[in-house]
Amino acid sequence: MAKRRSYLAAIFGKAWKEVSFIEVLSEAIAGFMIAIISLYRGWEDKQGAFEFAAECIGCAFLVPLVAFLLRSLFAAPAELVKESWESKKGEETDPKSIYPSIVAILLAVCSILTIGLGFSLRFIFEGIGEKPQITQAPQKELPKPLPDKIIPTPVISNASSVVSPPQVPNAVALMQFETNNPSADSNDLKSELDQLKLQRQAEIAASDQKNNSENQSAWDKNLPLFRHSLESLHDILNQEAIDRGDRIEITSGYIACLPQKIDFKMEETKVAEIRLEKETNVDFAVSITRGQMIAGTTIQPNGIKITSGCGFLEFQPFWVMTGPGFHTIIQIPGYNGDKTTENMNIDQIRELVRKRVKILVAAQIDSLSATNK
Repeated sequence: MAKRRSYLAAIFGKAWKEVSFIEVLSEAIAGFMIAIISLYRGWEDKQGAFEFAAECIGCAFLVPLVAFLLRSLFAAPAELVKESWESKKGEETDPKSIYPSIVAILLAVCSILTIGLGFSLRFIFEGIGEKPQITQAPQKELPKPLPDKIIPTPVISNASSVVSPPQVPNAVALMQFETNNPSADSNDLKSELDQLKLQRQAEIAASDQKNNSENQSAWDKNLPLFRHSLESLHDILNQEAIDRGDRIEITSGYIACLPQKIDFKMEETKVAEIRLEKETNVDFAVSITRGQMIAGTTIQPNGIKITSGCGFLEFQPFWVMTGPGFHTIIQIPGYNGDKTTENMNIDQIRELVRKRVKILVAAQIDSLSATNK
């Protein structure tokens, strides 16, 4: 027993010699910071300056103590064994003989850490489990609901005042009319109403299908010319940018922005934009216009519209049996024009589209030049 105590004393003495002031100070500071962080993050619920200071000072002492025990457990025995083998002086220390001491120290450290962990977990879970006390405001007394309004039943004050009709001798009994079953009549009416609704829905669906078919046919015929207008706008604006030492900016998929399939009931939708890079006021937006019914019988198919700061150019299709057909409507300062492509061949229509686009670009540039004067 005395020999084991000497081994323990040697281990703790070796660990104490290895301790330096800087290490203890750094460990104390680390413990102090751990306490502050735990209190700040709410891991420990302490109130008051004294409890706060006690918590921080306790952690500042606990961390160096744990470090000393770990040093005694792991570093000091190894150092003693190493010194005993190197010196070969005096009584040799059997490494196995200090294993019980190491085990005892380990158990002590584990016990201390377990107890500390238990208290910490208790504080944490108590803090989590506690529900904040919510002070309920005094509830206002709700107004009592008004009683249901009852229509009074007429009361005959004097039954004797009611005069009975004179009894006609040999009066013929009133005929009782036979009536059908009320529930059967209700079912028949509901069934008839449902049939009318279904019939109306079928008529609307057939009308929508017819309108969409005609609208898609007109779109297919005019789509190449609509794309030609976008190409013309790009080429004309690109040449203007070159003359001005500028360049153009366009949205992704500019030429392919017009879809193959079109919805007759779609709202007017912007699909592309093109402008000069430096003179950003030279800006043109391309939109698909909304189809509509005219006088409830004929359709106005979807078209396209090119809009700028000074006005717009719209290609408004109309229904034709063969070939493309649309109105070119342009509105700019000092000029409003509407020209139709009816009785024109494809080359004439393409030339008309290019001229209209050129007029819109010139009007936009001229309006900006007039503003800058």
